[in-house]
Amino acid sequence: MTAGAVLREARRRAGLTQRELAARAGITQSVVSAYESGSRKPSLATLSALVRATGISLEMHLGQGPIGGVPIRTGRWTAGSAGAERPSLRSRPGKA
Repeated sequence: MTAGAVLREARRRAGLTQRELAARAGITQSVVSAYESGSRKPSLATLSALVRATGISLEMHLGQGPIGGVPIRTGRWTAGSAGAERPSLRSRPGKA
């Protein structure tokens, strides 16, 4: 899953528009759009901060890839997911 896909999924799960997420994070909607589309790549710290702004924390586990890469492995939604498993995100208890 790409950084943009993780961000888009977190934003959608939180019920936020790109503009609403941008306002929470102190950036412009066009930057959120660029990250989600993959035309810009956020640093890990930026991605984590943006996902946190949705009320969800980012949890990753790194492992050796098949050709020496280090992919993001999957995590699991723990709240507000109606039992559905989703990659790379974990809801934060007590956060809206």
